[in-house]
Amino acid sequence: MFSKHQHLARSSAILSYSFCLLSVFMMSCINNSGLPDTDPNEPGRGGPQTTCSSDSCSDLIWVTIPAGQFEMGIEDGLPNTIPVRVVTLSSFQVTQTEVTVGQYRKCVDEGVCVAPVDCSTEGLTWHEDPRGEENLPISCLTWDDARTFAQWAGGDLLSEAEWEYTARGGAQGIFAGSDHLDEVSWTLDNTQTVQPVGLKQANPFGVYDMSGNLFEWVLDEYRLNYDNAPINGEPVCSLSNCDHSPERFPRVKRGGWWGGGEATNNVYHRGNVPEARGAAMGMRVRRPSP
Repeated sequence: MFSKHQHLARSSAILSYSFCLLSVFMMSCINNSGLPDTDPNEPGRGGPQTTCSSDSCSDLIWVTIPAGQFEMGIEDGLPNTIPVRVVTLSSFQVTQTEVTVGQYRKCVDEGVCVAPVDCSTEGLTWHEDPRGEENLPISCLTWDDARTFAQWAGGDLLSEAEWEYTARGGAQGIFAGSDHLDEVSWTLDNTQTVQPVGLKQANPFGVYDMSGNLFEWVLDEYRLNYDNAPINGEPVCSLSNCDHSPERFPRVKRGGWWGGGEATNNVYHRGNVPEARGAAMGMRVRRPSP
């Protein structure tokens, strides 16, 4: 028997599942043996490829995520959230909040990142001149924009498994830090627009806004389910460094957004989008633990 939350998640996820069915039909999933042995300290997977100056990176606050195991997915879920499997991860670090406008601006000022100006004004948090809104999460990022910033900052995007493990925070709550959405998430029930980072309750790992505010890009290419997915926290990618494959699989988005609700802002919801700009798309960064 499905719970209320599972019914909501099924209704929402079926749209993403159906949308992507044609684009990945007959494409094989990557299994454990097919994934290369990637060293997390190599430049292709979150290693020391930083190009930012110490002053530029100094306001990124890092949280150490402990090594551990968790069950990824949800029982009785839609096809894109099953089969549930146990994933074992080494320790790593993530930014405490989603990347802000002010943090992203420093990458633009250094000539590395691209200002996300070719996006609809609704939901766009970037402005050419600072307006006192520098603590809003940067929005309207493409997957390439997000990864460029992450590597400039000395890290990479999270894998989907790392993202869900971090969001759950060592607990089994429905949302990132609580079973009550309003405590941890901005949604249409409590806001009409995107909000500054870090105002809601943190999850048990001390990380903010992993439910709601903006969706977050992860490294992984979207697959229809978790069949043969890695059990070591590595991303599902056709190429060892997760660059674009000839098939141009859609990428996975996680976390929900301020315009969503229980069905999208939970810890197991999976969306997929082409690598184009979207007003609801933000990011956070991971890097190896020291």
